[in-house]
Amino acid sequence: MKQKKYKSYVIQTVAGLILSGLVMFWQGVFTCENTADVIRGVCDGFTITALLYVAVGMLLWVSTTGFFDIFGFAFRKGLHHILPVLIREDPGGYYEYKTDQEEKRQVKPQRATLLVGLFFLAVSIVLTLVWYGVAGE
Repeated sequence: MKQKKYKSYVIQTVAGLILSGLVMFWQGVFTCENTADVIRGVCDGFTITALLYVAVGMLLWVSTTGFFDIFGFAFRKGLHHILPVLIREDPGGYYEYKTDQEEKRQVKPQRATLLVGLFFLAVSIVLTLVWYGVAGE
């Protein structure tokens, strides 16, 4: 069971490193000759990846609380009125929909995306401090 938990962390970290590398390549880090520019480009790569991961991680965490259930219910009701043949009308109201969603929802929230994003954010903060030290010379 623990191997499966660590597997998601490893996969997301590798994907984040690849995304950071692509951002660094786009910033031109590999062609810079100035040390401060290289550190800034690496910091940008980690910062952009961190912000994406933290935002998605927060959305995943909030979605496990049932916060977005009202939007799903409204979308389903609206879609039924637009395409009544494709979407069947569920008997009952929002309370029944919410209890059905709570039964389907995972009990344990997934925190891997948020934690990997916070790790990348910590790395980017450290790189920012290093950049201030190098650029301030």
